[in-house]
Amino acid sequence: MSSLKAAIRPTLRDVKHHPLRSLAAILLIALPATYAAFLIGDTTSESQFYGITFQQNSAQFFGSECQQSVDASAYRCTNGTRSGVADQGEKSNKDSTAERPIATISQDRIAEAVGNNFTVSMFVDLPVALHSDATTDSLSSTITQLPGAHLLPGSPNLQPGDVVLSESAAKQLKVGIGDKVRATDVGKPNDPATSNREDDRITLNAADTTLTVKEIIPNNIHSSSYVIAPTFLPATDVPNNAHVTWVFSGKDDLSWDDVKALNKVGLVVSTQKFRNHPETVPVADRYPEFQSAQDPMRTPGTDNSMIAQLTSYIVELTFYLLLACLMLATISPVFAVATSRQTKVYALMRSQGASRRHIRWAVMAYGTVSGAIGATIGIVFGTILGWGHWKIAHPGWPFITDAGMLAIGFSIAVVGSTVAAFIPAIIAAKGEIMAGVAGMQPDRIRRWRRWMWTGPALVLMMLVVLLVEWLGHPITRFVNHDTFSGATYDLIWSVLALLLLVVITGGVFTSVIALVFLAGAIRKPLGAKLAGRQVRRQALRSGAIVAAIIGSVFFLTVMELGSLNTINKDRQFSSEIYSPFAVGISGARSASAFKTPTMNTTSYADVVAHAASDQSREVFDVVAARLGKTTEFPVVMPGSHMRLTLADECQVSPTTKAYTYHGKDANTDPEAAKHCRYLRMDDAHLFLPFAMQDSDIVVGGPEVLQIFNLTDEQRASATQVLHDGGVVGTTAIVAEPGRRKISVEKDTPNQVTAESRPVKTKTQEVPFTAALPEQLHGWVVSPQAAEKLGIDLVFDRYVVMTERPGTVTDQVEMTEQIDAFNHYYHAHVLAVENSTYESIYVWVLFVGILLIVGLVLIVAAPQLRAQNEQLYALGASTSLVRQIGGYHGAITAILGTWPAIILGHIVALLQTDFSERDINGEVLSLGSVENFSLHWYLIVVLGLLVPAISATLGYVTTRSNRMLSYRQD
Repeated sequence: MSSLKAAIRPTLRDVKHHPLRSLAAILLIALPATYAAFLIGDTTSESQFYGITFQQNSAQFFGSECQQSVDASAYRCTNGTRSGVADQGEKSNKDSTAERPIATISQDRIAEAVGNNFTVSMFVDLPVALHSDATTDSLSSTITQLPGAHLLPGSPNLQPGDVVLSESAAKQLKVGIGDKVRATDVGKPNDPATSNREDDRITLNAADTTLTVKEIIPNNIHSSSYVIAPTFLPATDVPNNAHVTWVFSGKDDLSWDDVKALNKVGLVVSTQKFRNHPETVPVADRYPEFQSAQDPMRTPGTDNSMIAQLTSYIVELTFYLLLACLMLATISPVFAVATSRQTKVYALMRSQGASRRHIRWAVMAYGTVSGAIGATIGIVFGTILGWGHWKIAHPGWPFITDAGMLAIGFSIAVVGSTVAAFIPAIIAAKGEIMAGVAGMQPDRIRRWRRWMWTGPALVLMMLVVLLVEWLGHPITRFVNHDTFSGATYDLIWSVLALLLLVVITGGVFTSVIALVFLAGAIRKPLGAKLAGRQVRRQALRSGAIVAAIIGSVFFLTVMELGSLNTINKDRQFSSEIYSPFAVGISGARSASAFKTPTMNTTSYADVVAHAASDQSREVFDVVAARLGKTTEFPVVMPGSHMRLTLADECQVSPTTKAYTYHGKDANTDPEAAKHCRYLRMDDAHLFLPFAMQDSDIVVGGPEVLQIFNLTDEQRASATQVLHDGGVVGTTAIVAEPGRRKISVEKDTPNQVTAESRPVKTKTQEVPFTAALPEQLHGWVVSPQAAEKLGIDLVFDRYVVMTERPGTVTDQVEMTEQIDAFNHYYHAHVLAVENSTYESIYVWVLFVGILLIVGLVLIVAAPQLRAQNEQLYALGASTSLVRQIGGYHGAITAILGTWPAIILGHIVALLQTDFSERDINGEVLSLGSVENFSLHWYLIVVLGLLVPAISATLGYVTTRSNRMLSYRQD
């Protein structure tokens, strides 16, 4: 018999003869393995629908001869189209081809260019609005027109006129197999030769196509539905707003000569071979403009791909290290209990000649065996559960699982459980022979040792660093975008985050021994004193349980407080800026009821008239029934991203980012600081809540001012300016009411670097006043000023003014009522930026802690009973013995939760920042420290409820009526 086999025999025998004792370890591994196997099968089965339109060789047509880079990330065509962005040089938009690919090329012409070795197919993604008789709501969706039904999983018998709907689409349209749906906005393209604007060419005619639901794709995420060509349109009739992809399939890959031949007919070709291995194309064979292996869209001399990739690896490593530490700490307690239970066995092994190495093998074998059994059970049960769920939910569609991912999951479980048993193995191997035979634990702590200062010292060092940074910001002064830029900045911070994680994790987990030692210092009451001694006497088991709790609670507390702090800050902003009587009604703008007007519609009256055709009366009725309704008005915004600036105001250097006013530095000159404050304000701003367009401009008359909290003087001034056809800015802008020059800026991409730069498109002198709340990042522009400034307009949403203020409760209940009859429209109380914050992770961790404590207490019950029998033999009452069990559970839980919650609050506080002010004392960046508050929800659930239930579990599992080993009455 080999030494290894002899060493692990006690472990195998213990697992075989005491399966219930080993059940805790097996369960803690089997449960996540079950979930992982279920998720792998479900995800793999769903993912088969994602790759339908992905092909190794594909191309898009741009209308004229093109040249491209090897990986197709950059290209230029003779009609002026380059890298997906129309030229902004001498050619005007009306002379340049649309940046989106078009489909006006025959399939025969493509086949002629590429030869007979490939089959050419056309995939078309058509944006449509789907309707059904079962609901008044329409669905904004994409229908993918396939060349054949064989491309769909399961190869359904799909005929022209049939449609395969995604599961979410069928649910929202309330249709099933055999029902009819109508697809609208399917039309022919306008003639590019007679069109003056590219946006005119994408206007669709309102044509209806009726389809029969043949199948429903079992996928709640995928938004596309599928039809078979030519259900809608052949290639020559596909509108320009459709996404057309030409796919090449054959035995061989496309060669670079094939790519060049296709370039000549106007196709830009993307192949997986050249994307993954661009070096296979010699530099001499490439187009001169794209000979560099570097992506030409990047700024010359700033190839940061390696740095960015390294940053990504470090970020992933940080995440997985944290996850691994938490998982190992979670399953470690069961191995610690098993080790302490077999102390005598290991001592006898030593007395018979076993080395300390053999003891380590025996303990670590417990982790390996438990991991193998638990992972096997979990993977088999999870796969069966996933198969059953899939077949019941989606009959007729194939269930697929990834054997490779399952094998990796099995390996991780076995290796992880083996590593989790490593520390118990080290401690067990250090035990003395006679002490082990006598039943003494090798891990008991008798006195304080110097090495036990390691954990508290690391925690203290971490807190000192965070405190210094919190008060003085020395690190952020050194590591900033002025010193380092781009990928280097991200790399430095990722390394700092990794180092911080190492220090935090090491400090938190190594402090566990110190906490366990402190448990023995409890003096009163008697039950707590004896329970504390038990905790210290078996430090390995107690420490493992505390470590499993403390790590999860600490990191959850820090993350939850960070989220809560952000929510409090946003809520404060919202309540200060917006009227509590304002409710926003938003929806899917591309749906029929909220269809965006074409971009050449710049008339405010036309946009408002379009908004009047809104179909969401039911949503208005819900708001009116709940809060009462006084007025309603549409929100009109720019159709593209643009900004307003005051002419001849503060200037910002594009290189140094310095703010100056008439040559004076805003950092040192009070007058310059006043005029530059609006531009310098960072976190003291809150953007308009109309996020459908990335803009800070809303167009309208005085009715828009109802949204904001304004003084009577500010409201009167703003009302007059809007009546006069002017613009209203925030009070952070220093300007007397009167006529001012206002400029419109748009981001214009640089054709070489692909970086956007602001370009002023028009400047007009209009009435102006600064009256909006200073915390707002936004402008209210009158319709007359919008027309002068050349702002394209779209209808974004409605605002309803109510009779009484809306609350969080109103917000939640209105959402529930609206969701009951539609999926597109939402009512949001603007002054209630976020509802009450109750994280599900708190309850998940609550259940996890109780599961760990409960399993460990049950498995360790025989040992605890044996220790309590001695007290019982000396005359201790059954009540005292039960109290010891209850106190033992409570102390264990308190040692894990309270220090973690307290430390988590301290670390979260030190991660906040103070408000930044300019030389005049005005706020530039609003800090988050003012919004910091205790997380009472977490404190009550984890700090009070968990110890209480743990005490109950400890009390119940202590069965004193069977303690008869030492005394017979």
